[in-house]
Amino acid sequence: GNPFYLTELLRNGTREHSGYQAPASLARLLQNRVSLLSEKARGLLEVCCILGKHSTIARIESCVQTSRSELLGALAELETAGMIELEDDRLLSRHDLLSSVVLNNMSPAAKAVLHRFVAMQLEAEATSTQSVSLLWESSEHWYEAADAPRAILLLRRCGAHLIGIGMPQEAIPVLDRADAIASAPSEKYAIGADKARAQLAAEQPHEAVVILKALIPLKASLRPSPAYLDEVGLMYLQACWDVGGQLSDIVVSHLEDLRESTVPPQDRAEAAAWFLSAADNLCDFDLARRIYELARDLLTSEHVATDTRLMLDVVYHCSFDNGELSRDLVKQLLAYARQHCTPSVTILYLRHASHVFSCHGSIDKSLAVASEAFAHAQKLQSFASMAISAANLG
Repeated sequence: GNPFYLTELLRNGTREHSGYQAPASLARLLQNRVSLLSEKARGLLEVCCILGKHSTIARIESCVQTSRSELLGALAELETAGMIELEDDRLLSRHDLLSSVVLNNMSPAAKAVLHRFVAMQLEAEATSTQSVSLLWESSEHWYEAADAPRAILLLRRCGAHLIGIGMPQEAIPVLDRADAIASAPSEKYAIGADKARAQLAAEQPHEAVVILKALIPLKASLRPSPAYLDEVGLMYLQACWDVGGQLSDIVVSHLEDLRESTVPPQDRAEAAAWFLSAADNLCDFDLARRIYELARDLLTSEHVATDTRLMLDVVYHCSFDNGELSRDLVKQLLAYARQHCTPSVTILYLRHASHVFSCHGSIDKSLAVASEAFAHAQKLQSFASMAISAANLG
């Protein structure tokens, strides 16, 4: 049989003065034993059970915040009662059934507060270590603490981190969990955009199209309602192209959306850069000039991020206008990215820069920035980015 069960039955039998009697249930027996603990010992056991597999001594001290003498006394009582065991640096409940009894007998308010303490501790650790598993665990504790928005925020951070290090496939179940928690249309819309981004990064455009199609009607329920060419709209155009749509038809159908006054300047600039890339693929100089004229006012807008403005200019001048100017602009873009952008974004710009230098005869510079992109990807352990950068070098 189970040694834990046998031990608890023996404990119960030795306490019966009229001879051994089998308990009505082992759970009830454990419930009685827990109720006999002192308040400090029971509180410590509750923290261990809430932390579960993450119940290290350091985390317990952080969450309990009691004096050392009280903590040692509570530990001694729990050890004497046979309710905890030390495994490496973790203090664990002796059995899942004991944990279940402890958690089921906690008041909802006390349980929520302890989940909040644990969530704060794990989130702080995850932020300093960039641990995906701790971000996930922290989000679950925030959810149990009745703070679903915070749980969703952490799951989205976790998903973004996985996408950023070249693991978009692993980001999808994380974002599915966030979607299951979410209830507000604005949350569903933002999470859907994250999921589509992950699917596109994982080279699964058909799945991305399905997600994005579902988001388009949801957009109408948001207040204020996002413009068509927000990130979702732009990803939808990209996904339609990826699944075999006619690029010329896609561009012509939506080019006038760039004029829409309700489109935020940042979204307009990102859309214009995408349309310019499409015009480059179509080898259509007149179309590129029309797009650039529509977006020219964005090049001096304070509402457009510096790297987005530079990227828009780089795409146009590299492909259609002035190669020498594009090299100067891409140098500015790299200087800005190295100082202000995340590593994953910097890698993207380095790859663009390698292409620009290569197109205009600066092969040594092209190789240098491609090597830099590979080194960044290697440091991030982003295998997808490493592969792309290696291909560029080849």
